[in-house]
Amino acid sequence: MTGSIARPLALTLLLLQSACAAARTRTPAEESGGRRAALARLTVENRTDRTLIIAFRAATPPGGEVAVGDVAPNTTEAMAPIPADEPIILLARSADGTEMRLPPRSFGLDATFHWVIPADARFAPPGGGSP
Repeated sequence: MTGSIARPLALTLLLLQSACAAARTRTPAEESGGRRAALARLTVENRTDRTLIIAFRAATPPGGEVAVGDVAPNTTEAMAPIPADEPIILLARSADGTEMRLPPRSFGLDATFHWVIPADARFAPPGGGSP
């Protein structure tokens, strides 16, 4: 009798073990129903004599501003990641509040963009007025 119970029990345990081994582990993003963020890398080469705050805005409303880092005069720095696959406007702002903006552009997933800000870059008050 003991042998007749042990065999079906062993078979059941073997099937359970196989089922557990075949189960796929879900990532936290899958668990939450989300997906991996689409990001690109940004480095800024600041050839000016000003310390600059680097930020971006979405090119379409609502376009809140997000600062991604700062760069000292005549240095190159890596910034925090920026959105990929959607148009954004990059801007550099100096301590006096003047800024320069790039036209809207999209960056590919995992792309790296190296922004060179020349020594003679023109900065204007926000909104595009004269400095």
